[in-house]
Amino acid sequence: MLKKRATWIQNWLRESPPWFTSLIVHTALLLVLALISTAPRDLLRPAFTLDSRTGDDQGEELFNSIELAPELNASEALNNDSVAELEEDSLKPARPESLDIEATRPDPVIAPELGMLATDIRSQSSRADLSRAATGQFALSRPISGRTGNLKKQLLQAYGGSVASENAVALGLGWLTRHQNKDGSWSLHRCNTGQCRGIGNMQSDTAATGLALLPFLASGSTHEVGASNEIISGGLAWLLGQQQNNGSLLSGGGSMYSHGIASIALCEAYAMSGDDKLLREPVERALGFIMRSQDQSGGGWRYGPGQPGDTSVLGWQLMALASGAIAGLNIPGEVVLGATRYLNSAAKDPQGATYGYMPNTNGATPTMTAEALLCRMYLGVPRQNPAMRAGVNWLLQKYLPNPQAHLTYPPQEKRNFYYWYYATQVMHHMEGRPWVTWNTRIQPLLVNTQSKIRGCEFGSWDPLGPPQRNPKTGAITFPYSEPHGASGGRLYVTSLALLTLEVYYRHLPLYSDAPAISKNERNQ
Repeated sequence: MLKKRATWIQNWLRESPPWFTSLIVHTALLLVLALISTAPRDLLRPAFTLDSRTGDDQGEELFNSIELAPELNASEALNNDSVAELEEDSLKPARPESLDIEATRPDPVIAPELGMLATDIRSQSSRADLSRAATGQFALSRPISGRTGNLKKQLLQAYGGSVASENAVALGLGWLTRHQNKDGSWSLHRCNTGQCRGIGNMQSDTAATGLALLPFLASGSTHEVGASNEIISGGLAWLLGQQQNNGSLLSGGGSMYSHGIASIALCEAYAMSGDDKLLREPVERALGFIMRSQDQSGGGWRYGPGQPGDTSVLGWQLMALASGAIAGLNIPGEVVLGATRYLNSAAKDPQGATYGYMPNTNGATPTMTAEALLCRMYLGVPRQNPAMRAGVNWLLQKYLPNPQAHLTYPPQEKRNFYYWYYATQVMHHMEGRPWVTWNTRIQPLLVNTQSKIRGCEFGSWDPLGPPQRNPKTGAITFPYSEPHGASGGRLYVTSLALLTLEVYYRHLPLYSDAPAISKNERNQ
């Protein structure tokens, strides 16, 4: 039957006039084209493109196959010869299959209300809420949930932590434990045994106590639970005893640096413990002091309340506010927009890829760029933003630490724990190739330069450089080689080194979902 019908159609077409046959064919083509043009776009364009990799890394295959937004011109931010192009897959997390990451969508935008999706990192909106930006798009309740249990172990494995790095953390925490003062505080300007070299000259025990508490908190302990609970309890009790009625933590000297650092410690302790009775009101007062101290014109912070800002001080205040947001406290949008306004003014290129110490200073520095980029991340700038990528490339190309250079004596490069602390966080949040490249340098550098000689300095890091002999007196001195070593001393560099080595689990990556782990496993 079908064969006879096909033969009839062929004979009919053969006997029809040519113009009639052409009309039928073209009409059919027009109908097909009309159907295609009205079909849903999602049916015509695949959501992602599978790559051709094979092997045992199937856990990453789907994630690495996701098609990201088209690459924008990042070279406008910097000279072409100073930007190493990052391929799309270098911006995707490199995680083992065991973490069971949901990988069926592109990178989430953390805070679209901030209006920073344009090519210019410095664009802003009248609507902003740091609470939404800081808590991010996480599968777990808070971005500090990775500090304990099986999740901590998995994060260490996923992001390149090692037995050596965790041993170094344990030794460093031991040094801090031995150097806690009897009243619960720590000091930058003195060693309680009198035997450590490289003691700083800055007299601010609130800054020292905040710096010392942060590595203990990052390790997973609080004042209520954990191996270091008594140490943390003593430090928090001392800090709370120093707080003034207006919320200031500047008792006994120091500047807004001291207040910001101590505030971060209080906020993290509150976020981890949820202790409303002891910590909520002091945390709210501390953050209130930061907000009232903001320069209302430029939007930044400096040494004293209301002074025109600098990028260095701003970073500590903004991280304190972000820590408060992580703890569930509301941060007004006008404070966030003020900080954004300051960062715009401190950028040293048209798009905002590199930053300087102050708006009126010439030239970008790696330390200020790393600190500002981290602030931009918490303010909602997406990872694939071209200026963000350009800034990261600039740091990786020109200021990637060389661990071998620091094993020589004297070291071939100056140590800069402040830069390493901020750049490590930036690279960790970027994930992918930037993080792997950075981590393979910074981890062995810190592990291998930790003091292993038994004595008072055992487990700490040294802010001092090679010895120098006075040509007149013959006296030998050890000058400070770290930029802030003379003021912060051994406690300062040791605390920052520890926080750098704890980056694997201190904060979950801002741009990715957390590993899917049950509540019971999380509490083990």
